[in-house]
Amino acid sequence: MFLTSLVFPLSITVILIVLAIFLISKSKKGTHREMTTAEAQTFLILGFCFFPFGIVMWLVLDQPGFIGIVGMGFTFLIIGLSNQQKKQK
Repeated sequence: MFLTSLVFPLSITVILIVLAIFLISKSKKGTHREMTTAEAQTFLILGFCFFPFGIVMWLVLDQPGFIGIVGMGFTFLIIGLSNQQKKQK
């Protein structure tokens, strides 16, 4: 019981730390570069894989820790879709 009560807060914490590191590294001046089409497609594919996988595992196993995988998949989808739209313009 103790381990399951820690899974959800730990997964949210890990996601926030990864996002913070990503944002800090991108905010440094002079290091910004445009994402290539291949990178955007990779994020899109990973998002399409992780998002439904996390939802299914969360519902089937009834473990709230899989919400982190859903969030990661959703984030990858947003990154991939936003950069795909930039490249098409």
